[in-house]
Amino acid sequence: MDRRHFLGTAALASMGCGSRLVGFPFDRGRAAVQSDQLQVTYYSVGCMLVCFQGAAFLTDPFWSHRPLSEVVWGPLQHDREEIERHLADLSEVTAILVGHGHYDHCLDLEPASRSVHPSARIYGSQTLKHVFAQVPLGRAILPMNTKVATPEKAGSWQLSSCGRMRILPILSGHPNQWLFFHLWQERLRLDRTEKPRFASDFQEGITMAFLIDFLSQGEPVKRVYIQTSSTGYPAGFTSPEVFAEHPVDLAILPMDCANLKRRGAQPNLVDELKAPTVLFCHWEDFFEPKSGVPKEIMKVDLPALREFFANTPNQRFIFPWWNQRFVVG
Repeated sequence: MDRRHFLGTAALASMGCGSRLVGFPFDRGRAAVQSDQLQVTYYSVGCMLVCFQGAAFLTDPFWSHRPLSEVVWGPLQHDREEIERHLADLSEVTAILVGHGHYDHCLDLEPASRSVHPSARIYGSQTLKHVFAQVPLGRAILPMNTKVATPEKAGSWQLSSCGRMRILPILSGHPNQWLFFHLWQERLRLDRTEKPRFASDFQEGITMAFLIDFLSQGEPVKRVYIQTSSTGYPAGFTSPEVFAEHPVDLAILPMDCANLKRRGAQPNLVDELKAPTVLFCHWEDFFEPKSGVPKEIMKVDLPALREFFANTPNQRFIFPWWNQRFVVG
């Protein structure tokens, strides 16, 4: 085993060493909701479905938790049974948003792409487009590298194919997976010549957050912010004027952001967005199957975070169990 493979194995092994969450009070959702309500279904890691009045987007398609041995040695397999449970949910999806190119954010992009609305578009990075060049997705990946907003740059809103959502990609960041280990962070410049099969085939590229407006007669009526990976400010931030155009109804934020808030790092998106509902994602050890007792990833202390955010007034903080649908507002 070469040095790079050894380091990757060591880092991945360390990521799977969090605590078992026996008895942790995860939030549970509803089995059925009204279609006119803003709702989010949390599947796992950064994979979520957000719907409002018949319009919908999907983020970071990944239902297939894979064992550590498979991630290290490969090739990666799809969890067909788990995927099939959720494909019927995707018929109204007209936008797939991919925050970055690691396998735990896009391994199941192909089956998802075959199940969404025929007019749906995929918004991702140039690297993601190169990684999936030989995969029959049935639709193009639209690179957002030149469209991203930053605190100094306005960025470019993208209108969904259904015309009922607009999407602003925002430059974000990806932390080291553990200590100084940062795996698979290349920005590819050429198309792959074969399908991605191993974890190392799924290179990171740029990392993005997204601001999504659900529209009525061209005007925003509901606003969702989603970030599935963060390094803290300025990652995921744009100009205050953009955030001030319409209040954020739902913020979906990663454990990195929650940890930074608990440590007092400023500025923080929890404070910047002022969303009445915040859902925290990417808490789990995704080398473990969903059928067992979940484990948190090593750099997360979920009980301590839950206690910390319980003392925040005027905001609802959701620590979601898998495959749960929540109503917002």
